[in-house]
Amino acid sequence: MIRRYKYTFITLFLALVFMVCSMAGMNFIIKIREKQLLTEAGEAEIESPVCAWNEWENNIQNELQGNYNNDRCLLSNIQIENAIKSWNERIGETMHNPVEGQISMEDAIKMGEEWLIKMNMGEKESGNSDANFTKATLSVGIQSQSDEQLLEPYYSFWTVNFSSQTMSAVLYLNAVTGKVWGAEISLYGSMHEEPYDNLKLFAELAGLEVSEKESVQLGDSKTEATLVVNGGRLYVKQQCYSMGFNSEVLDIQEKNQTGKNYGNAIIRYQIMAL
Repeated sequence: MIRRYKYTFITLFLALVFMVCSMAGMNFIIKIREKQLLTEAGEAEIESPVCAWNEWENNIQNELQGNYNNDRCLLSNIQIENAIKSWNERIGETMHNPVEGQISMEDAIKMGEEWLIKMNMGEKESGNSDANFTKATLSVGIQSQSDEQLLEPYYSFWTVNFSSQTMSAVLYLNAVTGKVWGAEISLYGSMHEEPYDNLKLFAELAGLEVSEKESVQLGDSKTEATLVVNGGRLYVKQQCYSMGFNSEVLDIQEKNQTGKNYGNAIIRYQIMAL
């Protein structure tokens, strides 16, 4: 009788040990699986709306590292026009990470700073500059009708924000060329004496061909000027507005107003397709 109870006790003890080990093993397996799922979720990559550019390998060999005066990559007129139309006609934006063939965030910020200096809106000595970088995002325009195919990398634009005590600027840099193809600038103080003198410079810095026979054309309201570029297929536009207390419209034809403090001035640069 005692021996039978002994076997019964041993059997119950082994069954209890088996149940405990099974539960502990199951919990261990669940924790491992949970960790794997969390790790996989953390490493998931969002599919890019643009494709890597195979032509980049050939173009990058001609680039001098650190020389931002040279084009990183030359685009054809058709590619420029398609990129401009896509960006100007966007109904929204999709942000994404840079792909092969596109400049980095650091390059976009540096090129934006240099553009402001060349346009006489930034300090030449970086150490004395009061410009503060706010943010930079890379995105491609969303179209009203899309075939959901991957776009070429030159359809993307870096949007870079700068601010200082004297101005704030939003620059739109093409993600392949690194050129500023659009800008919205608010100046806190007086307007430049000749606000449309920089329109040709904007076109040249954008990498566009400016004919010697073309001249800046003022609009009827004197708040807008245009310049035809790239053989007439594109044109650049600049808009200047004064936000003074008297709501006075800037007229560069009236020399007696030159240099007058108008409060806040807004300047917009844009490339347009005909």
